[in-house]
Amino acid sequence: MAYRLNWQAEVIYDYFAKYSPQDIVEYAEEAVQYFSKVAPKTIGLTKKEEERIMGEELKKFYQQPSKFKRKNNPWYPSAIVQRCDEGRVVAHPVAAFFPIMSQKGFIKKYKDVKGKKVGDILCKKIKSNTKGIWQMQFQWWPLTDKPMDMGFFMIRIPNTPYEIQAFYPTKQYTEKQLNDLLK
Repeated sequence: MAYRLNWQAEVIYDYFAKYSPQDIVEYAEEAVQYFSKVAPKTIGLTKKEEERIMGEELKKFYQQPSKFKRKNNPWYPSAIVQRCDEGRVVAHPVAAFFPIMSQKGFIKKYKDVKGKKVGDILCKKIKSNTKGIWQMQFQWWPLTDKPMDMGFFMIRIPNTPYEIQAFYPTKQYTEKQLNDLLK
């Protein structure tokens, strides 16, 4: 996909309005199933090896057919692999972001436009949650003209130190509404 600069946030919201919150959860669960086969093999490897393997697997995951990749829609749900225990991203689809996001502690330090530490909040809440959790934040999204309301859904990969995080640009739902849908 060719990227263009200065997408209007409203256009991105419109693209993602074609998805429901349940679609985002299902997509994240699809990623959990995929990575639950790979993740246990990376435990105990060096950080560099772990990131190499998980990065390669994330590319393979994105290459798989998915009902969430729709024709005439350049934007579809995405997932990242992270470790709350170390506060870092392990695999990210945008290579330019990875060097910063993979630094230990990044997730817990990152603040959105309003100063909210969403990654830290999600990591604290996910510890005792097996169904996943939603958290809203207001942030710049690459290539957009202004910050956007984003729902972030996080779910653990069982029996590993990893989590999957998926995002959902939306003005249609509040954090409470998103979390109520999980019940």
